[in-house]
Amino acid sequence: MLLRKITKHVTDQNWFAVFIDFLIVVVGILIAFQITEWSAKRAEYNRVNEILYELRTDLNADIKIYTEAIDSTLNRIAVAEYIAQQAPTAGISNWEDTEELYVSVSLNAYSKLIETSPELQKKSFSERMINRKDQLWSTILDVFNPPSYTASFDSLLNSGELGLFENQDLVSAIQDYRFWTNGLEGMQNNTIRPSRNSSTAVGHIYGLSAFGSVKEDQFIELVQNNSQLAATIQTEYGRAKRHFRVKANVKSNAQKLLKMIESELEIENQSD
Repeated sequence: MLLRKITKHVTDQNWFAVFIDFLIVVVGILIAFQITEWSAKRAEYNRVNEILYELRTDLNADIKIYTEAIDSTLNRIAVAEYIAQQAPTAGISNWEDTEELYVSVSLNAYSKLIETSPELQKKSFSERMINRKDQLWSTILDVFNPPSYTASFDSLLNSGELGLFENQDLVSAIQDYRFWTNGLEGMQNNTIRPSRNSSTAVGHIYGLSAFGSVKEDQFIELVQNNSQLAATIQTEYGRAKRHFRVKANVKSNAQKLLKMIESELEIENQSD
């Protein structure tokens, strides 16, 4: 229809009408491009929002399980401290900066959930020993290796959709967090699990089950009289301290990233 009009106007040499016709065509094309660009930006905006919500869900799950894992590891450290005190001739050295660790936990690792989670209420090491004195060995071997909920992170990193994010600080934080979770998983697979398996085998030599109980006085006597058992406890003690520090660090990173994502979602929703 428009082409016929243009042809007629050219034939009639009505150049003003031809100009108007071409102007209509150009404006129409520009509007079409604008609509297409707006639709693409809207799709990107929706996808970024969708990704942020997925990451937030995974981070909340991570923080919860890291919190439980940290609490469990502190039980292991508390038991090792107790054994070192009760079996002074066994050669298990107390960790001198236990109080420093304890303060660091209460200020950092517990900061988000302490008010709502009874398991994360501030507890002294002696309080952690309640009902555990006949489970000293099983507690030493009670290793909690927390999994990370990384499906959304892996999907994001593998798909190349990080390029959709304009906030480069957030992009760096996402990459850093996945780096730390990889480090934790590597530590658990290559160090913590093999160490725990070796320690379990040592316990079997002395008739100790990873899931059994033994009277405190009998166990302390075993430790005092058997250097191999004492050395095994010392090793698990060291592993537990290192495991704690890595888990606390990963949890801290998860909390920081979650805060960034929630801020980003707030900004995105305000601009909607």
